[in-house]
Amino acid sequence: MEGNKILDTASELHTVNELLNKYVREQALSHEEKRGLWLFYKEFKDTNTLIDFAETVAHENIDKLLTDSQKLLGEAEECIEIFEKSATGLSDFESKTASEWYIEPFKEAYQTESGKANVLWKKFTSLSNHLDCMFYEGYTQEEIDKVEKECDDTLKEYNKQKALYEQLYEQYREELKKYSGLAYFDISLLNILSTKLVAICRSILHDITRIKQEGGI
Repeated sequence: MEGNKILDTASELHTVNELLNKYVREQALSHEEKRGLWLFYKEFKDTNTLIDFAETVAHENIDKLLTDSQKLLGEAEECIEIFEKSATGLSDFESKTASEWYIEPFKEAYQTESGKANVLWKKFTSLSNHLDCMFYEGYTQEEIDKVEKECDDTLKEYNKQKALYEQLYEQYREELKKYSGLAYFDISLLNILSTKLVAICRSILHDITRIKQEGGI
């Protein structure tokens, strides 16, 4: 079996509790720290996987399941306590502004290069149209060659600029995808999740006690 779902959850929740306490003390977290809170919720909100893991481990090492569940219970109860004692301070938590501020430079970068590419494309199409007309309007071959070269050079410059724009746009999309859920993350969801974890852990501990009393696993 890969990993220890209960212990992993407890470890990550411990980090969450540290970040929550830091926010209460300082009323500030870095963008990455806020993202860490969101990622924890995103990764561990499906508590059904936790229950499935516990049912499997109960048949392999019930004593380890006991200690791990106690640890997770402690972290979940601490998280709930933080929300109860610091409801006012945590109510000011906001991540949308920071997310937009973080994403903006990536957006501006690709838009700037896109604008340059559009200018070059317009120049190329204008030169190309002019070149087509030159063959029928009595221009010398030298004049035609000169415009043709400028047209080719402009197209090369456009293709180079377009590649840069596409690269920056892809970076923007990646960062946008990376932080898409953070802007609208409600921190109270951590309290709700911790409440569910407490109920699950208490149920696991209750079942372990019953099994041991009955002389089971």
